[in-house]
Amino acid sequence: MTVEAAIVLPLVFFFLLNLSCAIELIRLHGNLQLALWNTGSRLAVYGHAREDAELAPFFSALYIRDQVLDYTGQHYLEQSPLAGGTDGFLFWKNEVGTTKDEIDIVMVYPAAPWIEVAGYEPFWMANRYFGHIWNGYEIPVDAGREDTSAEMVYVTEYGQVYHMDRSCTHLQLSIRTVGTGEVDGLRNQWGKKYASCKMCGKGDKPDTLYVAEEGESYHYDLGCPGLKRTIHEVYRDEIPGYTCCSRCQG
Repeated sequence: MTVEAAIVLPLVFFFLLNLSCAIELIRLHGNLQLALWNTGSRLAVYGHAREDAELAPFFSALYIRDQVLDYTGQHYLEQSPLAGGTDGFLFWKNEVGTTKDEIDIVMVYPAAPWIEVAGYEPFWMANRYFGHIWNGYEIPVDAGREDTSAEMVYVTEYGQVYHMDRSCTHLQLSIRTVGTGEVDGLRNQWGKKYASCKMCGKGDKPDTLYVAEEGESYHYDLGCPGLKRTIHEVYRDEIPGYTCCSRCQG
């Protein structure tokens, strides 16, 4: 048993040591990828100004290397399976905005086990960041219209007039609750009596009704579409049957 233990225990120790080294290699690769991603994302934000003399150093391989070291930590890298320590980083490809406003950074480095073993030589690992430089955005226009300078107006879902101003008071409802017995004596802002709503005014009148100063109907239901202002912005020439709001005219 002593002889067997003397043979087996070193093999078990060797296996566990290599397993822990493999785990550390995966951890090293993940940490460096996160550091490279953070660095590349920062470069993407400033990429639109890469020709600025003050920002030019940000896009050098030396700056990228320093940022990766700062994110991962000098002490951690010196203790990791990174062969040669922090001097082992190489940047084979570092392109920032050369074509199509893209960032492409490839970082390679040698990795090796903590204890040199015959037949287990250092090998190369690589991380890559590929992204697009932020260069602003533009509001899309209607590509189907030749005349993009056409007048824009505002309409409601159930209205038959258009409004020149989004803040027109006809687009703002003042809803109040009234009793069934008093609705016949009420008048809207134009002095007209309220009529029953064609959408919700069916059946017996409830004890409570809803009216708006800007409306012409009384409503049984507060959730009636006639009490809502769903406003759409459209081109004036798309609504030929609509007339201009009297208040917007003047």
